[in-house]
Order: sequence, then C-alpha cells, then structure tokens
Amino acid sequence: MKCNGIVPGTSDAIEVSFDETIHSVEPWLGEAPPDQYLAPGFIDLQVNGFAGVDYNSPHTPHAEIGFSIAAIFATGVTRFFPTVITNALE
Repeated sequence: MKCNGIVPGTSDAIEVSFDETIHSVEPWLGEAPPDQYLAPGFIDLQVNGFAGVDYNSPHTPHAEIGFSIAAIFATGVTRFFPTVITNALE
C-alpha cells in the first residue's frame, strides 16, 4: 500500500510504502502536492471506555468493545491501553 502526504514541521512531500511495516519513504514526485499531513499515530495511555462504551461494566458485550476500538482508531490513535477504574466489589 502507498500513501502520500506532507511531513509536519518540514513541509516535505513524501510517499510511504507499507503494509504492517513501513518499507520505504521517498520524496513525492507526483504532479500535484499532497493535501494531507502524515504523522505518527497517537498512543492513549488510559482509556476507560470510548464512543459510549464502558470498559468497566462486566455486562459490556464484546461487539460493543470492538465498535469502540474501531471508533478510537478513526481518531488517529493507533495504540491504547484499555483500563478499568477502581470501585467497590459490588
């Protein structure tokens, strides 16, 4: 897969070739400059839930958790740590 974009900070236009890993980063040689920025994904260190899905509830279905994961990835987060909050046993 290939993606082109502008590097924030340098404004260099590049093309990235990748699948599960990045294979190459080359200067963009296309006619029109890219219209999007490329940057590393965000890592969220504490997520108690997302998109209305509560990770703290033992009754939350796996399908809802999957929905929330897709929703958080759509925001630019590429990795996150799902966490639960402390509470009384009951």
